[in-house]
Amino acid sequence: MRPASPRALAVRILLEVERGGRAQLLLDRALDHLSWPERDRAYATHLVYGTLRRLRLLDFLLEPLLERPEKLPKEVRWVLRLGALEWLLGKPDHARVSPWVEEAKRAHPHLSGLVNAVLRRLEPREAPECVRLSLPDWLCEAWRAFFGQVAFAEGFNEPAPLFLTAYRSVEGLRPGPLPDSYIWEGPKTDFSDLGLQPQNPASLFAAMLLESRPGERVLD
Repeated sequence: MRPASPRALAVRILLEVERGGRAQLLLDRALDHLSWPERDRAYATHLVYGTLRRLRLLDFLLEPLLERPEKLPKEVRWVLRLGALEWLLGKPDHARVSPWVEEAKRAHPHLSGLVNAVLRRLEPREAPECVRLSLPDWLCEAWRAFFGQVAFAEGFNEPAPLFLTAYRSVEGLRPGPLPDSYIWEGPKTDFSDLGLQPQNPASLFAAMLLESRPGERVLD
């Protein structure tokens, strides 16, 4: 059965991620078979990655409202996390709660009342830094010991920009951190027609450090 909405697709993808799947591959495969407008495709992607990025914080926010969250069906737990993400990002109750209640009804109608109650009772809660950043304690403490702080990890919870490498001169694009690197701020398109290639600047930086020369054989 095809998902009826970006929210339904997000629940399905996150269930598969929990079983060991890779979010990017699962999303790409699912979206390739859906003739959705770009807005819906982008929102499904936003929900999946946003929930995975902030998973520890979302569970922390839901914890006081659930007696035994580990006993809930997995679909319902993901519905609650997704609803908490929308709350965290400022979506108002009237636009947020009802759609997730409907998602809960599809698989576990007897728990739709619980979903409704929990999502309406969410409230701010002071979280320890490692929880707020959704980092595992071991990594958070290792970074704190090495760098002296972990505030830089705030960036891990934000969507990454789409970087492009240009093979010719391009006007109207915001420059990226390296030569020939640009930041794309519009909807995704067929970049090859524009002479552009999606590429993380880290890849460009590695090539710059290598300083390869014509005629050399390079193992990528």
